[in-house]
Amino acid sequence: KIGKAKVETRVRELNNHLFGGLSEMKKHLIILTPEEEQSRICMVTFKPLNYEYKTFANIISKAGFRIRQVPESGLDAIRISTHIYNSTNEIDSFLRTVESNL
Repeated sequence: KIGKAKVETRVRELNNHLFGGLSEMKKHLIILTPEEEQSRICMVTFKPLNYEYKTFANIISKAGFRIRQVPESGLDAIRISTHIYNSTNEIDSFLRTVESNL
């Protein structure tokens, strides 16, 4: 009912918030997703530097977040997707969880 344009705008807004928050942690993780906004729409993929990705994914999952582990092609990374039903508060909570466990 709200239209595709509003959905896309909101998803990009949330993704930019997530990407920006993870970017502030670059000393502790590698962001594999392109920085260029058009290429990332709703997903951000990253690898923690001080943990094996499965171990870190387990920590994040136990905190109540749904994530996707990406072992394909040897990426060995964690992917987070945002959508219109997510809130900025949820993303902030995710970012605090990531930061406190790096």
